[in-house]
Amino acid sequence: RVFSRPEGAGVALDGDPKGRTPCSLDLSWGRNDPPRAVELSLAGYRTERREITRDSKEISVDLGETVERIVLPLRIEPAGARVVVDGAPLPDGAREVTLAWSVSTTKHSITVSHPGHATRTVEIVREAAARPLELKLAPSLPGNR
Repeated sequence: RVFSRPEGAGVALDGDPKGRTPCSLDLSWGRNDPPRAVELSLAGYRTERREITRDSKEISVDLGETVERIVLPLRIEPAGARVVVDGAPLPDGAREVTLAWSVSTTKHSITVSHPGHATRTVEIVREAAARPLELKLAPSLPGNR
């Protein structure tokens, strides 16, 4: 049997598709047959390859997410504004931030603040990371934050 976490990975034996996990492979082995290659693949995850022998009963594979890193240019006014991404402050004067995207990370939160201005928080999804983030903070009115 072949298992994967998450389930639903495509299974190929020696390059031939055999189904999706969990699945069984019906194999016949000769006494001196060499190991065979099993490959598991799933969109958003790294493809994993394992060898099986005639003594193999079960394969269980944890698939690791693929991570795409995208540099997001920042165009923020006023200059010197504090930028916090997913709770982590960027260095003063940062003009860009590298965001990681994967199956489980589909959005990022960016908060921008500056004394005398209204704080803004925006949510960035993968598609929006294709262009610079442009934010202009509005001045705070007395008594408002």
